[in-house]
Amino acid sequence: MFRRRALIVISAAAAVSSTIACSSGSGSDRASGSSTSTGGSGSGASVNGSGASASGAGASASGSGASGSFFATDGAVNPYRMRDAGGGLPLGLDSACGAAVLEPEAIMKDTTVEQKIDCTASVPEPIAIYIVLDNSASMKDDDKWTNSVAAINRFVQSTPTQTAVWKCVGEDGKAVTPPSSLAAPPAGDLSVAIQYFHPKNVGSSPNECDGSGHSTPAVALGALPAVASSIASSLLGTGPTGKTPTVGALTGGTKYCSDYEAANPGKKCAVVLVTDGQPNGCGLSSQCADGGGNECVDPKSASILTPIAAHAHDDPMHSVVTFTVGMSGVTPDGFKLLDAIAVAGGSDCTPGEAGHETCNVTSSGQDGLLAALDTIRKSVQVTSTSSQSVTTTSTVTTTLACEWSIPKPSDGQTFDKNLVNIEYSIAGSSTPLGNVATAADCATSTGGWYYDDPVSPEKIMVCPDTCNAIQGAADVKVQVLVGCSTVPAVIR
Repeated sequence: MFRRRALIVISAAAAVSSTIACSSGSGSDRASGSSTSTGGSGSGASVNGSGASASGAGASASGSGASGSFFATDGAVNPYRMRDAGGGLPLGLDSACGAAVLEPEAIMKDTTVEQKIDCTASVPEPIAIYIVLDNSASMKDDDKWTNSVAAINRFVQSTPTQTAVWKCVGEDGKAVTPPSSLAAPPAGDLSVAIQYFHPKNVGSSPNECDGSGHSTPAVALGALPAVASSIASSLLGTGPTGKTPTVGALTGGTKYCSDYEAANPGKKCAVVLVTDGQPNGCGLSSQCADGGGNECVDPKSASILTPIAAHAHDDPMHSVVTFTVGMSGVTPDGFKLLDAIAVAGGSDCTPGEAGHETCNVTSSGQDGLLAALDTIRKSVQVTSTSSQSVTTTSTVTTTLACEWSIPKPSDGQTFDKNLVNIEYSIAGSSTPLGNVATAADCATSTGGWYYDDPVSPEKIMVCPDTCNAIQGAADVKVQVLVGCSTVPAVIR
């Protein structure tokens, strides 16, 4: 809801209540029936001396000047007599001439309107990440296991969830603040499950090689950060041991995500394979052919492992993305193998750098692994557009024209257009406005006002320059003063 500043004006909208002298002189003054008059038009007022009287229905007024009225009467006392403006002459009028101040009328109008608002948000879709962590014996070297545990705990204890924000436009196409009644758009929840290269209670081959042990997580999939404590307990109760059965880990990991996507249409699941060495076991060897001590990549590895990732990614029923993360201990040839698995699985940790698709954390410790996990989340996260239309109610403040209606006289009365004056004040500083004949004359006068119809007026109008000053001021009052001869505007 929004509101502009309100201005208060005074307009010809109410009766006046007491008679005040209008000019000084000597002799007697009379107002009677339809007698002739001086100092005012209409049928009634005369100015002629130092006394004052009014005859007709018996009412009289005395003072040191002549009587006058906004309305002239025919043979009856004018009920629209002037009333004193708070004990003194208003806005600095000459003390020789009294005036009536009419009741206020607003020139700023508040209107309650209904508006249709269209809101859209790019909503992140919920995703699932299945971490398959290498816990072979070599992971105890160089603090790799310690760093892995610390990084995964930090990742799952945080709330790396993307949130959406409504962007709304009104019927005019302009941006508006989303209404408070609009429910927040859904958030992109992140869920995590974890398993290890050596699942507990699985034993050795064939269960570590066919993936059956790896396709059931050690900690079931749960939203972050609620599942964090379960994952922390699982990591605490697990340690490095044995060889590196990459075949079973990748087979079981991709099967888990394929089954998840089949059971949850439209939702994404990503496998994150974290390892520190070259595959061995399950038909692959990491020993070099020449019998040397350095670990090597079995030439059969790519032909066995990349089809596993490709099948999970390219199957028409699902599109599982497989990420690979290489820690210290992975050889250059080992990274080439991990890059090939990542490409087959549709992932890339360093877009734009061909041949570096694996998340390489060989020298960055737990911070590097944490950054890699966050990069993976952002890579997998997709958004959809959510739209909603609402109707709201707001208050629109409209600036009315600088004009005031002349009140209709009662029966037997006529309006005297020559007994009206206008003044306005800003922050207590008053400025009189002189009368001009028509709107066209505003251009040659300093301030001014005029009647909408010089012959038969119904409204008092303020010249444009003065109207702008009135409407643009913070503390403004406008007074329509009746009962004294109209003062003409000063010509520039």
